[in-house]
Amino acid sequence: MRFINNLGVLFLISIFYVTTAAAQILPIPVFRGKSASFGLNGNYALGELNSGYRIGAGAYIKAEIPITTFNFTVSAGYTDFLANQTVKNVFTSDGNHYKSYSYVPINIGAKYYITTNFYGALETGGVIGLNNGSKPAFSYAPGVGLAFPIGSKKAIDMGVSYEKWERKDTQGEVNINQFMCFKLAYKFGIE
Repeated sequence: MRFINNLGVLFLISIFYVTTAAAQILPIPVFRGKSASFGLNGNYALGELNSGYRIGAGAYIKAEIPITTFNFTVSAGYTDFLANQTVKNVFTSDGNHYKSYSYVPINIGAKYYITTNFYGALETGGVIGLNNGSKPAFSYAPGVGLAFPIGSKKAIDMGVSYEKWERKDTQGEVNINQFMCFKLAYKFGIE
């Protein structure tokens, strides 16, 4: 398990270096005013979460408001982690129904543009579980991304983050879910 966690961190660092290099060659800066975005995300579970749920997917909306040198962000979304048996049995159809876990993350954060198109971000907030017996969780997610301008006040925003959700289970023990989140969004100005 520790190898998987280290692999995730190594992947995040390599994405940082690749996107930094790409950001150096992009000539057009991304729009930095008030904006909104909507996108899709794919998730790869790390740690204990990986033993029962390897992959997940979701959608989100985000608003960005510039404040001095960084952008304040507010986001909400929907994320679903598929049980490993669900993924395995898509083709075997054994008749069993394996539970997926669905969540609604609601976050606030900050985004800082390191170069004209490359940014670092940090979000924190709460996660509401939609399954029976799910408890709310505290979340935080550092990440990096690259915004590609595609027109006046429009951009394609790609990013990767390491997300960690912490909550107490019904016995009062801390339960930690961690995963890599890969995001792709359409961003547009709202001024």
